[in-house]
Amino acid sequence: MSLLASAPWEQVRPVVTSTAFWAAVGVFVAAVAIRFNYRSSHPRRRLTYSFSVLPLFARQADGEGAGSLVEVSFVGVPVKDPRLVALTLVNTGSKDIASAHFDGNVAMRLELGTRALCLFATEAHPATSRPPTARISTGRSQAGHQAVLVAPGRLGKGASVTYTVLVEGQPKLSFRHNLIDVEVKEGSYLREINQAIERGENLDCS
Repeated sequence: MSLLASAPWEQVRPVVTSTAFWAAVGVFVAAVAIRFNYRSSHPRRRLTYSFSVLPLFARQADGEGAGSLVEVSFVGVPVKDPRLVALTLVNTGSKDIASAHFDGNVAMRLELGTRALCLFATEAHPATSRPPTARISTGRSQAGHQAVLVAPGRLGKGASVTYTVLVEGQPKLSFRHNLIDVEVKEGSYLREINQAIERGENLDCS
């Protein structure tokens, strides 16, 4: 008897039939198809939000500053410690974010933690886009705080929008949303600007 014929690995060599092979291929193809269909029906959408606060008057160590010489008023009423709060939303995903992704048609909400006076400006990029509209909440919390409400709407891929609000006093900001099938994360407003500069984009500060 040949030594090779009696080798132990010859005795345990697996036998793969054509039927088993094609069955395994079929399972693999089905798994790939299921994954492809899932990714097609659940496209990758990402929203990055950031906010910044800009005091209109810088105060010196002794408490004096421009605020002692210049006064800001709203509807004829002086505003103590006026500040601008900017909320920036950027669609960093590969798909548009539409009204249908606002679960229950609930608006995104930036809690200000202070009194809001008016929606100062809305700036969109590209300028031709029509981003979701925003407004100041009419109701206030027991502490007199208000919020910026961003209504359901479309934010195209690569598009961004900044809502600037005039508030009184130091805000305490928090962001809430009911978006579905959208990955939402907080980003850095300054980092977005730096990345735009590195890409050689012109920043319009007018």
